[in-house]
Order: sequence, then structure tokens, then C-alpha cells
Amino acid sequence: RSWTHQAGIHGTVAGGFNLCQHGTDHFFSWHRAYLFYFERICQQLTGNNDFGLPYWNWNQNPDINPAFVNAASALFHARNNTSVAGFSAFATSTLDTIFSDHNFFTFSSQVEGTPHNTAHIIVGGDMASGGSALDPVFWTHHGMIDYCWAKWNIDLENDNTNDSAWNQTSWDHFVDQDGNPVTVTAGVTTLMPLLSYQYESSAIGSAAA
Repeated sequence: RSWTHQAGIHGTVAGGFNLCQHGTDHFFSWHRAYLFYFERICQQLTGNNDFGLPYWNWNQNPDINPAFVNAASALFHARNNTSVAGFSAFATSTLDTIFSDHNFFTFSSQVEGTPHNTAHIIVGGDMASGGSALDPVFWTHHGMIDYCWAKWNIDLENDNTNDSAWNQTSWDHFVDQDGNPVTVTAGVTTLMPLLSYQYESSAIGSAAA
């Protein structure tokens, strides 16, 4: 359950990506499961069952939250940049175009290729490596990626895929809050924001809170 081990599921600075799904149809689902179990671990180890991972809405607030740039904070991490202001990948016009896509697979690909990849590169440091999850801001960035999916699917009423092979794809390299191995399917991840957590709503592009 250690931070280093959890980050290592995604990858390492020296070794690159490990088990994470990038450039595949499971970019959304794998990372949602990753966040879900990490949040459960945080709840258990802090003794706060109400703890929820925050998300960084870079469309509305392009600067990283001050808590993450305070050198005295445990959330501080060396980065090349602490703002994505001025980059078109996070502009309302760009996100409106992405969110107008009603196809699950191409919507996922656009989110991954544009705001997701761009933020990793701009923030830099470990965020630009396979070991990006070592940086606490990784979890807020991917919280936003997951919120993009939830907003597109739930608020904007777009359908996820009903492809059986996609839904039945499973992973067994996560652990629960007690450190016990778990197996989760992609299909189950589509239900998580309906049954296990919900996001505080905010605007993305022209899609209001």
C-alpha cells in the first residue's frame, strides 16, 4: 500500500511505464480502477472514510493548487511548471470540440491525446515519466481525467461502450484498502461513479456545473 509501490503499478522514472493502459481502449477504465483503489487505501491509512481524491480542473483553474507548490507541504514535488495557462489543450474551444464527440472510444482517445498528455509534458519532472504517480499532482490530474469521463457519460448522457470484450477485460494487479489483491473488470468501472463515489460538479468548457 506504500506510495512508492502504488506509483510503481503505473511505472517508474528509470524503467518507464509498467502496467498502466495508455494508447488503448482501456485508458479510462484502467486509470479509474487505479484511482479507486488508491483512494480506498488513503481512506484506510488516514482513518478518514470520507476522504476523496481532489481533481484539478485545469480548464477552469490552470494553476496547480497552492498546497502542491508550498515547499513545506508533503504535497510538494519538483516540477518544471506549475501552470498550464495559455495552452490550447485546456481551452474551452478545444474541450468543447472533444466533448461534442459522442463515441466512447474516440472521446477517450481525444482526452488522452490532448489535455492528458499535454499536462504531463508541461508539468514535467517525474510527471513526464513512467513514474508520474510519484508526484501527488498526478492523482489530481487523473482525477480530472476521470471526471471528464463521468461528466461526458453521466451529466451529458453519452453512452459508454457495450462491447462485451471491453466490459469483460479484467486486471488483478490492484490491492484493496487492506492490501489484499483484487480483480476488477472494465465493466465494473463504469458503475463506480454511480455506486461508490461522486464528483463535486464543475464546468468543463461550455458544459456548465
